[in-house]
Amino acid sequence: MKSFERYFVCAILFSLFLIEPLFCADWPLDMTVSKSSAAKASSPTIRYNFAENREGCFVQGFVFSSPESDVKAFSQGKIIYKNDASSLYYEDFPSALGSSLIVAHPDKMISVYSNLSELKDSSFEDGKVETGSVIAKVSPDFEGLGGFHAKNETLEFQVIDTQSHVAINSYIILPKIQNRPLVYPGSLYMQNKKGTIYSLDERKVLPNGFYSIYRDFSAGRMPLSTSVFVNGKNISTINYDMLISKNGLCQAGGKNNYPFSTIFALPKKQFLGDVQLIRGKNEITLTVTDFDKNERKITYVIDIY
Repeated sequence: MKSFERYFVCAILFSLFLIEPLFCADWPLDMTVSKSSAAKASSPTIRYNFAENREGCFVQGFVFSSPESDVKAFSQGKIIYKNDASSLYYEDFPSALGSSLIVAHPDKMISVYSNLSELKDSSFEDGKVETGSVIAKVSPDFEGLGGFHAKNETLEFQVIDTQSHVAINSYIILPKIQNRPLVYPGSLYMQNKKGTIYSLDERKVLPNGFYSIYRDFSAGRMPLSTSVFVNGKNISTINYDMLISKNGLCQAGGKNNYPFSTIFALPKKQFLGDVQLIRGKNEITLTVTDFDKNERKITYVIDIY
């Protein structure tokens, strides 16, 4: 198959992720929520969502907090890498992942499982695993070996498209989970070129000029996308269905690509886009879309002089 034909076919296949999984997939930890409050308290939870701010970097997957749990292969594939950080062999090869496994899947996808407390002996023929195969364990009391994970962080899980060099937000290919936190727009803020920040909850009259727009950001409530409209025209959309590796930087996509330093330039706020505001009344609308494809909006009408 010619290279451009292969690229076209892969692009079509990848787009199907937004509709339904290309293959059977499941969460690497048991995310089933029982009605029992005691069971809920001991169930795995997502500590950091995809593309959130984790110590000055994008999270390129999910970081879980959980009780001692089995780790399962999220889809069928083959184990291609195993790093037991407790082994003497790896003492001279420290890894930020700690004990870890990498599984290769169809369509040049890989899944990465790190900060593991125990690796299962490979009882799989030729390293092959099926969806739900137990491949490791994690423990909340495990302090990690060679990794950078903090207390109460157990499994870190990533799905990567090695051909397109993107980290995939696996929310879009995994089954829905109950009690997922709702995502709301939050309040809007405008920052001018001088660095002055205006809260649109407090001020509805601003001088004309160039502004960067931000929203309140709440950990655990990362949207799938954000869109800003000014007087009905879409001036910016930023997507978090994947993170793109470009020029050595991990970037969110949209009309432009945005590195971490832009998205989280301000503490506890999330960048939405840039806009040139002219004199007169201006209607600014923010739409946030969550991973269940629900949209929520907030609109401000401001006077520009």
